[in-house]
Amino acid sequence: MRFKMTKPPTITIGIPAYNEQANIGHLLDSIILQSETNFALNRILVVCDGCTDETGGIARQKALLDHRIQVVDDKRRSGKLKRLEQIYAANRSDILLVLDADVFLPRRDFLQHIISGFDSFAVGLVGGHSQPVPGQSLAGKLLVGRSRVWQLIRTTYLHGNNVYNSRGCCLAMRKSFARSVHFPSDIASDSQYLYFLAIHNGWLFKFSSPAVVYYREPESLTDYSTQRTRSRSEKNLLTKYFGLEILSAYKIPVKFKIAAAFACLITSPFYTFVGVVFNFVFNYIYLPRQKFSSDGQIWHVANTTKQIIKL
Repeated sequence: MRFKMTKPPTITIGIPAYNEQANIGHLLDSIILQSETNFALNRILVVCDGCTDETGGIARQKALLDHRIQVVDDKRRSGKLKRLEQIYAANRSDILLVLDADVFLPRRDFLQHIISGFDSFAVGLVGGHSQPVPGQSLAGKLLVGRSRVWQLIRTTYLHGNNVYNSRGCCLAMRKSFARSVHFPSDIASDSQYLYFLAIHNGWLFKFSSPAVVYYREPESLTDYSTQRTRSRSEKNLLTKYFGLEILSAYKIPVKFKIAAAFACLITSPFYTFVGVVFNFVFNYIYLPRQKFSSDGQIWHVANTTKQIIKL
C-alpha cells in the first residue's frame, strides 16, 4: 500500500562519480547550503566509480566538514548503472535523489521543490529542471542554442510531465520504487528505463520546474557524438521490456516545436538557427549512418562536460 507522507520526509542524495574533481566540491557545497524546511537531509552518498583523479579526496575533505557526507571508493570501474543499484540498495530515506557529479544547484530551495513534487501518494518519480550553462567554445555555444530550444519544448509539453524530463542528471524517487529497480544487462542509460518502469509499476512521474539544476553541454562536437551514441538505440530497446506502446510517449506535437523555436529565435537568433540546423543534420543524416558501438554499461566519457561550471 502507498502512503502520502504526513510528516517531513527524510532524503538521501546519491552521487555516482567518475573523475569529477572539477565540480564535485562545488556540488557538495551547493547541497550543504540547501535550506531544510520541509525535509530532513540524512545522507549525501558519493560513490566513486574507479576514479583516477582527486574526486574521492575532495569528497573526503568535504566529509570532514559535514558528517552527512559519506564516500564509497572501492577503486573499481563498474559503470553508472551498477553504482546506481549500489546507491538504491544503500538508501534508507523516504526519498532518494540521484545527482550527476558534474552538476550544480544554483538555488538554496532546490531540495524543497524536489520534495514538494511528491505531493501525491501516486507520485513515485520526480525530475528536476536541468538547464545548460553558457557554452565557452563555438561548438559549446551552438549546442547550448539547440539545447535551449529543446528545453523549452520538453518543459511545455504536458507541463513537463513527459519522458524527456526523466533525465539522469537529476531524478528523485520514493524508497519503495528505488528498491524495485534492477537494470537489465543490455540497458545502457538509466533515465528512460526508470521512467517507463515507474509508469509500468503504477507510479506517476512529475516534473518540478522550480527545481533548477545546472549542467554543461559538450564543448566539442566529438563529445556530443559520444553522448548521443550512449542512448541512440535505447528507445527501441526499451520496447523489449515495456511494449511497443511506449513509442507514443516520445511523440511531441509539431506546434510545441515551432513555438519553442520562434521563442528562442527572438532572444538568440544566430545560435538558435545554427543549433536547430545542426540538430537536424546530426540526428537525421549523420547519426543514422554511424555504426552503434557500446561497452555495455561502461560509458565513453565526454570530457568537456566535466569542466568546472562557472556562474
